[in-house]
Amino acid sequence: MVSIFTTREIATAIWMIIFIVFCLSIKSIRKQISGLFKVTFDKKLMILYSIIIGYVAIITYGFYKSIFWKNIFLKDILVWFIFTGFITCINAVMNKEGYIKKKVYENIKITVIIEFLISMFTFSLVVEMIMIPVLSIIAIMDVIAEREEKYESAHKLFQFLLVTYGLVVLYQTIQRTIFEYRELYKLDTVICFLIPIVYTLLMVPLEYCLEVFSAYQSLFIRMSFKEKDDKKLQRKNHFQIIKICRLSVKRIRIFRNNYLVKMYKMMREEEFQSIIDDFIKEIKNT
Repeated sequence: MVSIFTTREIATAIWMIIFIVFCLSIKSIRKQISGLFKVTFDKKLMILYSIIIGYVAIITYGFYKSIFWKNIFLKDILVWFIFTGFITCINAVMNKEGYIKKKVYENIKITVIIEFLISMFTFSLVVEMIMIPVLSIIAIMDVIAEREEKYESAHKLFQFLLVTYGLVVLYQTIQRTIFEYRELYKLDTVICFLIPIVYTLLMVPLEYCLEVFSAYQSLFIRMSFKEKDDKKLQRKNHFQIIKICRLSVKRIRIFRNNYLVKMYKMMREEEFQSIIDDFIKEIKNT
């Protein structure tokens, strides 16, 4: 089973285990874990997790039924889900504007090919075990140094070290690609390369639906502080907005940013209707 993992993935897993064990050895952190678990596994969040996992499971089942399926692809799917798919869905729920488009672009641009080749041809386990913490420390120190002008010389040094490492790895990758080019022409290799791209594209409908739902939920919560305590009237107002905005996150944001401020607690139905009419006029002109 270990053979399906690269030395870099094994080294990363080992360092993650070491880090987790270290954190658990600190008493103050152990005390906070129970509270963190309660927040992480809240009932509403569990529903969200179930939807995301179920959606990925349906995609994977379709892949499993295809003639291209092999059990070794489970690793690539799992890595993609943990580090990309799940995080993208959570950020969609958090309503980060333009995030979905950005993630899709990142997964189809040319640098993905370079990153795939670099991850495919790795160093020995000992070298990877040394490189991961060293590079992590340099990267963290570089971020800190970048924020302070007095550390500008240190920032330049860290940038030089990171660029040098990148060039060395790229050189080694190109060299091994030339001598081991037959590996790239294997169907399994091509499928491994395509898995994160295809899965990311197939996740877009779910991510967009989550973004729309989150945008409506955020808007209606804010509206509740500016509406009368009349559930029937609130549902009527919400339905009007849904009828106009439909699945457009852009329209929801326009109403939230430009028209929510015009609402107040004791507002009459006629006044709310006037706000809706102005909203309709604006979106017709955009």
